[in-house]
Amino acid sequence: MTAVISCDGQHAAPRGVAGGHDGTPGSTSLIDADGRETRLPNVIQVTLRRSERLRGRDSSGGGYGDPLDREPARVLHDVRVLHDVLEGWESREKAARVYGVILMGAIEDETLAVDEAATRATRAALRQAREAAHAP
Repeated sequence: MTAVISCDGQHAAPRGVAGGHDGTPGSTSLIDADGRETRLPNVIQVTLRRSERLRGRDSSGGGYGDPLDREPARVLHDVRVLHDVLEGWESREKAARVYGVILMGAIEDETLAVDEAATRATRAALRQAREAAHAP
């Protein structure tokens, strides 16, 4: 099988605006019969041999607005956090790191809830660290 890869989003991550974080660039890899992965250039024609496969990772979009300003209840119910945590696509750690939202409860029975006090403390610490990093 011959595949033509045209993945323009590999070189520059999509930019966030109004304080939003940048997205992640995409990538395409060839996986050989032994499982070794080789990153491919953004434009290529490749002929796959038996038992080889391709792995593509799309670029994500950039964010809009400071994630620490997003309402915690909205983060909880936002598909990018609640659904993705429940489906295993995201982690509680990332919800805390990016949005400063601390989730409590069990993932398995979908009883996640926002820990308001821990969220306030985490967001304050993240803002303080951000300010310290930008101080002269």
